[in-house]
Amino acid sequence: MVIKTFRTIIFLLSFSMMAFLNIGKAEDAYFKGYKRSLIEWQELDHKKWLSFKKWKEKYEKREKFPPWERLKRERKLKERVGHVMDCRGVCFLYRGLGKNKIRFRSIVREGDEIQTKKDSYLWLFLMDGTMVRLSPKTSITMREINISPSEVFFHARINFGNVLWLSREGSLFNELKERETDALFHPHPLFEVLPKLKKKQINENDLFSYLEDFSPTLNQYKRLNVEIKKNNSHFKSKRSMAFLVMPNGTLFGERLNVEMIVLLGGETFLKRRTFKQLGLKEKGVPESLLAEVFLRGYENKKGNLIEEGQWYEIDKSGESLKVLELMEYRKFLMGEFLTQRIPTILLGREVFLKRYSSFIFNKRLTSKQLALRYGYRLWRGWDSRKKEMKERVEYLKEYTRRVETTVLKESLKLRKRFIKRKEKVHPITYDSRFYKKAMESYYKSLAYPSSLESDKEVLNSTRHPFWGKVKAYGK
Repeated sequence: MVIKTFRTIIFLLSFSMMAFLNIGKAEDAYFKGYKRSLIEWQELDHKKWLSFKKWKEKYEKREKFPPWERLKRERKLKERVGHVMDCRGVCFLYRGLGKNKIRFRSIVREGDEIQTKKDSYLWLFLMDGTMVRLSPKTSITMREINISPSEVFFHARINFGNVLWLSREGSLFNELKERETDALFHPHPLFEVLPKLKKKQINENDLFSYLEDFSPTLNQYKRLNVEIKKNNSHFKSKRSMAFLVMPNGTLFGERLNVEMIVLLGGETFLKRRTFKQLGLKEKGVPESLLAEVFLRGYENKKGNLIEEGQWYEIDKSGESLKVLELMEYRKFLMGEFLTQRIPTILLGREVFLKRYSSFIFNKRLTSKQLALRYGYRLWRGWDSRKKEMKERVEYLKEYTRRVETTVLKESLKLRKRFIKRKEKVHPITYDSRFYKKAMESYYKSLAYPSSLESDKEVLNSTRHPFWGKVKAYGK
């Protein structure tokens, strides 16, 4: 009897291992960085796992659905969404049950939540070149990235706070001399984007040239346009699409350049920026695309088109959308100003694009190569025969509307109960907390001119490339 039981156990073990580690049949289902075995050893119940009855039930289910192993691997897959460009202050990343501080070049994956604390700011680089800026007391969850031969799709939830979402247009920028506005992120930790210093040479035949003002911002814009031209031949072959969920509304569109202010328990404000506000040259700029806002409500299925250059307000219940007048959105202008001129940040984007994202725009990569080399699943495009990407978006519209409507209604009920019990409710309002620290940094840069415009001795960190790299990697 003991020998028979032992043989049964050995048989089950070997057969189970063959079923879970079928290397020959599932070779194309592997993803870089993930284990070949599908067995979760830490959560394993040995009694259930060695049960012949349980094994037979699972085996019969898998036989009815041949690609079960691929589906299971894809569900576990947490693809890389992007990298942190820089964080000033205290920024946390929540992954599963754990959390840790994030800094320059930290990897962000699907399902990760990023949260900034008081007086903390963060720039996030996404894999297609999109830049995301988080103001203080802000939270965003990057839910998914989907790559197809023709699109790169992002699904994110802005939980609360102030978020700026800037897609990469590929157009050139107007070359301006005025100082950069987001001065809090200077000096930039990426050595390649630091301003190039040129010591002025005295020409006795032309002494007036020595008195001319040197504008580091103008030089940065010129470098930025050169890099954009170089990258456009390789990084403009795919459409950038985003599905941005907020508690009382959802925004969906292509090449979105939008600022969102989400006041948890209150209203939501958003504005699409025009090409002029972005500082882009109008010549050769492609036509702006449509963007839709989907409100809450179980029967509210239609989207609302929003125009560029206009602030909109979504009410607390997520049932109405209105255009704001000048006096109503004046309080947001200070926050808008901070991201008006940011050539150094955008120059860093071009460097990150070459460093991390070249494979995404390679249309020759097969689904197997994308999985084995880079750890991504290749989706079928929006206009393909099976329209997998389009179906995913349609599903998200319906699913998000229902779930977020339920959550919103229950949260409003809970808020009313607190007020009825005379308990303290702290509503979030838009005030200087979202831009105070950044504005202080900008004013300081005006009061104290940088060494770029002086005749003082240039430091080793800016004169010698090696010193700059040591300093950057030391952070």
